Amino acid sequence: MWWCVFGAVKVTERVWCTEQQKYLRLLPEAIGVTPRGRSKRLERVLSDFGCEHSFRHAAARVVEHYGFEISASAVREATLHHAGRAQQLLEKEYQESFRVLPAQGAEHVVAEADGEHGVHGSCWPAKG
Repeated sequence: MWWCVFGAVKVTERVWCTEQQKYLRLLPEAIGVTPRGRSKRLERVLSDFGCEHSFRHAAARVVEHYGFEISASAVREATLHHAGRAQQLLEKEYQESFRVLPAQGAEHVVAEADGEHGVHGSCWPAKG
């Protein structure tokens, strides 16, 4: 069984036996799924809903939006997995210096001054 935004997808497959392996499953690798896995789109839905509300409420939103039930623990697992990946990416970026300007700037700078954000009002000369 494999999960996607349409619900559980059940596929009957033939399991092969070889002398080297007790069983050989060719279908999951051929179509790019894992047994009891979830599609990338469903992972995104679960993590989006899971970070906005409680995991139980997120599971209820899946029923509301997609019409099938999924456990709150599945929402929790997907949300925490992707939050961990995001944390690793942010920590990696935080270690890099972002305040250093390049040694040489651009040869030409293209800018527009149409006055849209200019100061409106009167200017008076300073006294004294």
